Amino acid sequence: MTNFRLKNKHPLITELEEVRKQVTETLDLPVDQHQEQVSVYIFSSELEYHQYLQATYPGLPRRRAYFIGTPGELAVYTFWGDRIREDLRHEFTHGILHAGSKNVPLWLDEGLAEYFEVTHAGGTNDEYVERLTTAINNGWRPDIRRLERLEEVGQMQRADYQEAWAWVHLMLHDVPQGRELLLS
Repeated sequence: MTNFRLKNKHPLITELEEVRKQVTETLDLPVDQHQEQVSVYIFSSELEYHQYLQATYPGLPRRRAYFIGTPGELAVYTFWGDRIREDLRHEFTHGILHAGSKNVPLWLDEGLAEYFEVTHAGGTNDEYVERLTTAINNGWRPDIRRLERLEEVGQMQRADYQEAWAWVHLMLHDVPQGRELLLS
């Protein structure tokens, strides 16, 4: 849904259909006709988007896009901007995950959203690879137990999103039975 007209076969709609397919196939999520749908709301301007969110969900920090799950609806909110594809792919992934499974640990939820927001095959985020390589060269070490203790999105820093993406990528591509471990 938008506050302007978007054709049914618009590339963004087609891409979100493909994201749904990628996520459900990769994660063996059930494809059930009775499964909750994810509504997508795109505003024509950033101002309209922020005004709507402030009126409807006061107190949310300013972000380009949100996934908000309530008892009545799973919804993605964003505005038409330069990074709309990335934002929609990320937030729509959250929606698909929450439609198919209600108990997704925060680090995994964000790691999968970061993985599927990448538009090319394999979910590799070159910027994250570079940043994580630099961090490792400077003595940083990944710590999944620390990530598992994070319970609120507000606790996550940019580096936590990068690390969560790295764990997901590692499990899906580089660890024998990693996909099965991730799914369990």
